[in-house]
Amino acid sequence: MVNNFVRRQFIIIILLAAFCLTAAGCETLRKKFVRNKKEAAESTVEPILDPIDYPAKQYDPIEKYKYHYSMFQVWSKEISQNFTSSMNVYRQKYLCSQVIEQLQLMSEMLNAGKKEKLVGAISMLEKNSAKLDNPIAMANLNSVATDFERNFKIVRVDFKPKMVEKEIVGKPASLK
Repeated sequence: MVNNFVRRQFIIIILLAAFCLTAAGCETLRKKFVRNKKEAAESTVEPILDPIDYPAKQYDPIEKYKYHYSMFQVWSKEISQNFTSSMNVYRQKYLCSQVIEQLQLMSEMLNAGKKEKLVGAISMLEKNSAKLDNPIAMANLNSVATDFERNFKIVRVDFKPKMVEKEIVGKPASLK
């Protein structure tokens, strides 16, 4: 029994000594488990002393009108498909507001004669979009859809970019 007790003490002392030697290693325990602060790395980036000033990009009014006209076509096609495929009134209101916004941007570029006609079409679209505020049971969506299509057709026929090229206000800027 004493022999067994001595053996256990001897094994514990050997294990404790082995742990101390491996834990200590080449460094002291204190130094091994203390976190050192990181040193700030020196910045090798050179600041830009002379910033480059780029000239503002100049847009051709005709190209700008063509862009808004093409966006009008996209939104009008989307709203036409929405009337036939789904009855989501909130989506229809959003699409209608996008169509009106593009038409208003187009009207800002036209001279007085064509602008009045386009403003009339915009006001008709705004009246039709007000019909969408009625409850679905009260609104006749088929008549609203045909009114929208009628107004879209007027804009597509009378306000094509080739038809109103001479009516666009602003001088064409030189594009590079």
